[in-house]
Amino acid sequence: MSDNPDLQRVLAQIIQAHQQNEFANPSDIHLLAHHRYEPAKEFFIKCLNDDSEDWRYECLTALGFHFVLDEFLMEKVRHLSLHDENSSVRSCAASVWASQKQVIDHHLLFVLDNDPDIYVKEEVLYCILTKYIYQIRPLSIRDVKQKIRNGEIMLNVVGISKFLAGFGVKLLND
Repeated sequence: MSDNPDLQRVLAQIIQAHQQNEFANPSDIHLLAHHRYEPAKEFFIKCLNDDSEDWRYECLTALGFHFVLDEFLMEKVRHLSLHDENSSVRSCAASVWASQKQVIDHHLLFVLDNDPDIYVKEEVLYCILTKYIYQIRPLSIRDVKQKIRNGEIMLNVVGISKFLAGFGVKLLND
């Protein structure tokens, strides 16, 4: 698919916008990712280190939800989820981590307990509940978030573990 002239043109426009310190149309970025356009992948990887949180966020979503990431890139995602100064990037990185790993692991639980931003914590909660949605029926994720807001469930590993245990679900299987 690297010889597609339309995708080549879109990638060239995105690179030009980046070089001019402008932001590209996110739809164009995701068009390339949706087609798993390999020439764009290297550009997306480069942008994970960009000074612009917008470029980091869009390229992280493009990579994380459309490409299979190797160990090196997963380590970068882990680093972003812990250390990026922007909560949207950290939240996105946690979501990418969960999506790529397809299991709940200690890293996600660490982010849940230690990130200072409620938005990031809620994203990790969403990742966890998405994995267990059929076991917690008839509750929806919205119901669980309301229980957290009401103080019925604590938004941390202990609180979520206790909540899931009520449905016979163990948060970690180790």
